Amino acid sequence: MTEDPSTIMTLVKTVGALALVVGFILTLSWVAKKYLRASLLSVQQGGEIKILQSFHFEPKKKLMVVSVNDQKLLLGVSESSISLITHLEKGPSEAQEIRHAHHA
Repeated sequence: MTEDPSTIMTLVKTVGALALVVGFILTLSWVAKKYLRASLLSVQQGGEIKILQSFHFEPKKKLMVVSVNDQKLLLGVSESSISLITHLEKGPSEAQEIRHAHHA
């Protein structure tokens, strides 16, 4: 049973298009997970806990500055634990710093 060359080409084009679409979806998913997740979480959180900053320094390990009930905390976060590193001192907010810069 021999295949028509046009049928084989159609099959190759279909499989290639499917591979491109699946690759695009996987890439988009990776980008969203890597770069958008933390910013979306910080925007969605309207409660007392807010993620202020996050710094990845190894795979699955990061430092995070969070605000809890108006206290800033520096946390070490790994795959299996979260550790309090230190309480951060309250400094002037960015808005106060900007106001002082404009008045000077």
